Amino acid sequence: MACKESQCPRPHGSESQDGQRPSFADVLTEYQRPIYNYLLRMTQNQAQAEDLTQETFIRVHRSLPSFRGEAKLSTWIYRIATNVSTDYFRRTATRHAEAAVSLDEMESDLATYHPSRLSERSLNKALRLRGKISTNASRSSSSSFSAVAPGS
Repeated sequence: MACKESQCPRPHGSESQDGQRPSFADVLTEYQRPIYNYLLRMTQNQAQAEDLTQETFIRVHRSLPSFRGEAKLSTWIYRIATNVSTDYFRRTATRHAEAAVSLDEMESDLATYHPSRLSERSLNKALRLRGKISTNASRSSSSSFSAVAPGS
């Protein structure tokens, strides 16, 4: 049996009591803490969870006028939070992958170069890089020595 729209039960949080869409302030009040806790469990980092919560509610604010009500409001907000966190983890994974080259890997790559196979430009670049590696290594060893014996 179909019910009239005014008599049908409404999902929690999908509309205000007067039948209008909830205000952003109401949504923020009701969901900010649960979304923060959800993102904190995902990130294990308070500052990052706060940033992602803020980004989630920026997206909620932008999209709230177009919320169609096909799903519960809470489901819709949690989906946005999940998408925000997925975007964050993709971005950080990409950054970590790009920064994963260590000095040891660069030095071992340099050791495999044979001068006869390198152009003059490549050889100069490799020698400059090798010099930077040895300079950084000597700086770190001399700075640790001076910290041990400041009067020397």
